[in-house]
Amino acid sequence: MEAIQLSGALPVPEHSTLRVCDNCETPATGKFCVNCGQEHEPSKLHFKDFVVDYIRSLIDIDSRSLKSIRWLVFKPGLLDAQYIQGKRASYVSPSQIYLCMSIIFFFVASQFDPLTLENSAELLNPADLEAIYATQKMTATEVDALFQEKVHDHLPAFLMVVVPILALFLGALYRSGKKYYFVHHLTFSYHFFAFLFLILIPGNFNEDLASIGLLSLFVYLWIALKKAYEESLLTSGLKAGITWILVILLLYAYLDFSVNYTIGEIKADVGL
Repeated sequence: MEAIQLSGALPVPEHSTLRVCDNCETPATGKFCVNCGQEHEPSKLHFKDFVVDYIRSLIDIDSRSLKSIRWLVFKPGLLDAQYIQGKRASYVSPSQIYLCMSIIFFFVASQFDPLTLENSAELLNPADLEAIYATQKMTATEVDALFQEKVHDHLPAFLMVVVPILALFLGALYRSGKKYYFVHHLTFSYHFFAFLFLILIPGNFNEDLASIGLLSLFVYLWIALKKAYEESLLTSGLKAGITWILVILLLYAYLDFSVNYTIGEIKADVGL
C-alpha cells in the first residue's frame, strides 16, 4: 500500500482511518497536536465553539494582564525578578505594559491637563511669544492650539529614548557584583516607567496628587531595586535616590526641550 508523505508529519497509509490533525495533518496521538499544538476537535464547528474559544482567549489575556499589573503595582521589583529568572510566559511583556500605561497617561493628560502655553510659561522665553504675536500671522488661540499639537507630536521620540537611557544608567550603576545584561535593565526600565505613568494619572486632576505621586515614586523605586537586583536595603536606597533624581531630570529635560523646540518650530512657521 502506497504511503502519502504529510507535511512535517510521519507517513500515513493511503485510505487509512488513522485520525490526523485538521490543521497540519500530523497523526493525532493525544488531545493536542504534537506538531502545531492545535487541539483535536470535531471538524464540524458550531457557534458555541467560537463563543467558548473567545471567552477562553479573553480570560487568558485578562488573567495575564491583571496579574502583571497587580504585581507591578503592589509587588515592586518582583515582576522584574521573575523576568530575569526566565519566568515570562505567565506575564504580559514589559514593553506591552509600558506602551499601554503610556497611552493611557498621555490620553488622560491631553484631555484633562494638556501642556499649554499658559501652564508651561515658566519654561518659555516671553520674547519668543511676543515676536510670534508681532507677526500677526496667527492669533493667540491659534498659536496655543498649534503649540499643543506639536508638543503631542514630539511624544513618541520621548517614549523611545527615555527607557534605554534609564537602562544604560542602571547598567553603569550595577556593573559590579552579580552580572546583569542590558535586557535585564531594559526590563526594569519598562516596568518602572509603566508604574510612573500609572501613578501620575491622578496628578492630571490635582497638583498635590502629582507631588505625592513623584514622592511615592522614590519609595517604589527603592523597594523595586532591592527586589530586582538583590542588594542590601541601604545600597538599594542610595541607588534609588540617584536614579530618582535622574528620572526627575529626564522628565524636566523633556518638558523644557519639547516646549522650546516647539516654539522654535512655530517661529519658523511664521517666518522668524
